[in-house]
Amino acid sequence: MNPYDSSSRINAVVIPEMLLHGVCCALFLFTGHWFMFLLTLPITIYSTMLYSKKRHLIDVTEVFRFIDGEKKYRIAKLAFYLILFVLVIIRMVIAIVNNLIDDEEEKVPGFGIF
Repeated sequence: MNPYDSSSRINAVVIPEMLLHGVCCALFLFTGHWFMFLLTLPITIYSTMLYSKKRHLIDVTEVFRFIDGEKKYRIAKLAFYLILFVLVIIRMVIAIVNNLIDDEEEKVPGFGIF
């Protein structure tokens, strides 16, 4: 794959990914999920800083110069999103179990921070 194709494919999903992450962060804030909001806030701020400095898109002419750094950045971001996904699934399962039990004394203990 040539640099133009690879950078155009990556650049096509950068803005939607940033917008989706910002919307999720705002939804965590508005719904009162403070732990999840504080967990997603640093990446939202970093994405906003990249966008304001016009460094959010990959340049075709310099794609091979920054490939190692970009690869590490994307892998770290993927790991963060996987951890966030697991936390959301755990919270959903706990909420379903608590609604099924429907009794205050029998709620699942130990997951107060989530």
